[in-house]
Amino acid sequence: MRKYIAATAIVLALASVNGAFAKDLKATVKKVDALTSSVTLDSGQTVKLPAGVKAASLKAGDKVLVTYSTDAAGKTTVQSIKPSK
Repeated sequence: MRKYIAATAIVLALASVNGAFAKDLKATVKKVDALTSSVTLDSGQTVKLPAGVKAASLKAGDKVLVTYSTDAAGKTTVQSIKPSK
């Protein structure tokens, strides 16, 4: 019984941190909104720029690599946006 409980606890713990891992997304900037410090990507998704990235450094048509994570509640947080090929 203890083995079953320990195994279940491990599976649940791993499942809860799964969303914390950073993911990468290659995209093209469709629109830059300097007022809200956000960009709209070619997928239609709008993301808030992370601290240190200025909206003026991006323009429509730029190809970018977006590194982000999603928490358990589904909120997406962008860690970085870098030029991509």
